[in-house]
Amino acid sequence: MNEEVITLPLGSCNMAPYGYYTGGNEWREELREWSLIDCMDTVSVWYQSTVLGMNFKEINGKMMWKVLVGFRRYKSDGPKVNDNSRHYNGWSEKYDEWISPYSLRIQRPGTIAKICLLYTSDAADE
Repeated sequence: MNEEVITLPLGSCNMAPYGYYTGGNEWREELREWSLIDCMDTVSVWYQSTVLGMNFKEINGKMMWKVLVGFRRYKSDGPKVNDNSRHYNGWSEKYDEWISPYSLRIQRPGTIAKICLLYTSDAADE
């Protein structure tokens, strides 16, 4: 029997509270492009975020998928504008990240990230 042993640091975003995996993840199967989510970035800060894309591939006979997360929300009055002339609040596409939809870094919208940070200057992306 091949078992993979994974050691996680205490407080890791991949460590779930007791009983977390007993159900309630069906909403993740419904994620689509433009779905709104709460997502934790690589330095453990939660943001209101948007699913921007999906990638499916088969690995060892099992279908795997990831979602492209944009750490931003698109709003008509957002202070920043992307290359497609869409206004948004948050971080530019430079910080977009492919993440498994089953990662604990992705949660239902409005459950953890309470505000979408407003950056009024492009210097915040540098």
